[in-house]
Amino acid sequence: MSTLRNQSALLLLLSGIAGPGLASGCGRDTHPVATHRSNDAKPPPVTGLSQAPAASDNSSATPSPAPKQSSPSATAKPTGNPRPNEHVAAPATKNDDPPVDKNRLRNITFDSLKFEMEKAEKFEREMLSPAIEKLDGQRIRIKGYMLPTSLQSGLTRFILVRDNLECCFGPGAALFDSVAVNMADGETTKYSYPPIAIEGTFRIHLVENPFFNRPSPPGRPKENSHMSIFKLEDAMVR
Repeated sequence: MSTLRNQSALLLLLSGIAGPGLASGCGRDTHPVATHRSNDAKPPPVTGLSQAPAASDNSSATPSPAPKQSSPSATAKPTGNPRPNEHVAAPATKNDDPPVDKNRLRNITFDSLKFEMEKAEKFEREMLSPAIEKLDGQRIRIKGYMLPTSLQSGLTRFILVRDNLECCFGPGAALFDSVAVNMADGETTKYSYPPIAIEGTFRIHLVENPFFNRPSPPGRPKENSHMSIFKLEDAMVR
């Protein structure tokens, strides 16, 4: 019995000095630690980390070529119809005149109505210039003289001429020197000897002369083919 007690006490003493490692091995390390590592031994692989490929010892190996980048000029251009929401500008055209605002008041003179025409020549619509054609339907203001009439007041229509001479209306007068005027509904005016300004809607309105093909009396100029070719509608004296 005393021998067993002595052995137990010795084991307890050794376990307290040498630590658990010695105690579990009864005081002796059964696996001695190696103090020399062979040069051929390889370290264990490291798990969880990606390993870079080992560099090749062949320094003469040709490096792999870099991928080619396409140049901007080689980029394919879109073809076909545009997408539904894609805006495509209309091709530019030459000699495109801006649209005319018919509601904008324009100040003109009788010189604005001139065109090439010989005396006693039959009038044709093609004689009018493009600028005159654009005035058709335009609101304008023009100054001129009232052709004398038998009425002195309450006038609802009259002839406006370039000047107060007899050369501006009648046989031998230039067709572009007179404009027929129709006053606006409810508007009247009285005869005025001084020049007046008239505002109205300009119209190219051809009124043929029924006496054009008849022989003129001796000493009288040949009748014009038309009585008038210009008219002002919804006119007011300004």
